[in-house]
Amino acid sequence: MCLMIRAILYPGAQIFVASGGKEQSANILESKVREIVKLIPALENEIIWDTRATPGAKTRRTKDSVAYSFKNGSVIENVSASEKTRGRRAQSLLCEEVIGIDDTILNEVLLPTLNVERRVNGQVDPDEVFNQSQVYVTTAGFKSSFSYQKLIQLLCMSIAKPDKAIVLGGSWRTPVMEGLLNRDFVADLMSDGTFNEASFEREYRILYSINY
Repeated sequence: MCLMIRAILYPGAQIFVASGGKEQSANILESKVREIVKLIPALENEIIWDTRATPGAKTRRTKDSVAYSFKNGSVIENVSASEKTRGRRAQSLLCEEVIGIDDTILNEVLLPTLNVERRVNGQVDPDEVFNQSQVYVTTAGFKSSFSYQKLIQLLCMSIAKPDKAIVLGGSWRTPVMEGLLNRDFVADLMSDGTFNEASFEREYRILYSINY
């Protein structure tokens, strides 16, 4: 949702979505966009669906590649968390399931894609918060992982520079309250004979585990 709103509010924006696997990021991006446009039809009207009617539009879908072209020139597309993305350029980056992204690839390939800022009439606004914006989404893992280190870094930044970063978390209770997850399903998981508390805490309580 936030990426679609950014694409609409910042014409000509280039937005990348990455995850541990390119096919995974393609499936995530497509499923979320399809879900959102059903809930909010007005957002559907902002996307160019018929690329034949609009030459040059980048809306496409293949096995591991998805791109949505907006009528104002913005594009949201998934990219590979690998060397293949080196040299690409965007103004905003969303990393899905950071737990599966290599830290070297993130720092040396994905983040450098944000080197070029959005221009309006050939000019760059130095105060535009959209440029170099980053969003990290993940399931909890182990405290020895890179994703945990990134979480702590952003948490510290949200305290030192509250206008620059924010950290949000949640548990299974939120989707249950909104009717997206059945409470009985969660109860059955917890009462299962093969129940693993550490695994449950990572997946449903967003709590990182300690490696032993």
